[in-house]
Amino acid sequence: MDHSSQLLIRQIAEGNKRVFESVFRDYYSRLCGFAYSLIQDYDQSEEVVQDFFTDLWNKRESLEIRNLESYLFQSVKNRCFNYLKHLKVREVHAKEAPHLSPSYSDETEEIVQANELQYRYEQAVQKLPEKRKQVFVLSRSEGLSYKEIAEQTGTSVKTVENQMGQALKFLREELKEYLPVIALLIFLGLGWGLSCFELSCLMNYGG
Repeated sequence: MDHSSQLLIRQIAEGNKRVFESVFRDYYSRLCGFAYSLIQDYDQSEEVVQDFFTDLWNKRESLEIRNLESYLFQSVKNRCFNYLKHLKVREVHAKEAPHLSPSYSDETEEIVQANELQYRYEQAVQKLPEKRKQVFVLSRSEGLSYKEIAEQTGTSVKTVENQMGQALKFLREELKEYLPVIALLIFLGLGWGLSCFELSCLMNYGG
């Protein structure tokens, strides 16, 4: 259990405004960016995060949280999902559909999961050591072969292979909780921001 996280939670529950404002400043931009990755609407993303913090303060005395950061991101994710689901219902009503199809909710959840995976994937790539990230990006974004990457970076093909293997191993560990989502996207042939090749690499790498 994260003791520093528990201390912050306890102080907020006790009504410590200074601590609450500190948490707000530390996480606001990150949570807005996370929300935007899910709903693709900046103004609405800010509103979701602001409403969440307002409710968090109002309900501070009844908080039951084990890890503060996980709670913040999961709560914002749930609110984004509810917003998208509500938006979809409104769209259907606007078209005067005779009834709502259950698939709308499933489709919305898949979009949220895919967008969240894309966000977490990009965050994980940024955590890679600089040279390893350079090799990975050259392969992923520019589609260079290992030989071309080796020539561009002044290293051997063997080094590039090793860097790519370590990068994939790290990303798979970082994204292990999303493996069921990755499997679903591969099955559906959907990647949104990620290609099916990238998804397959994350799912199948076993080094």
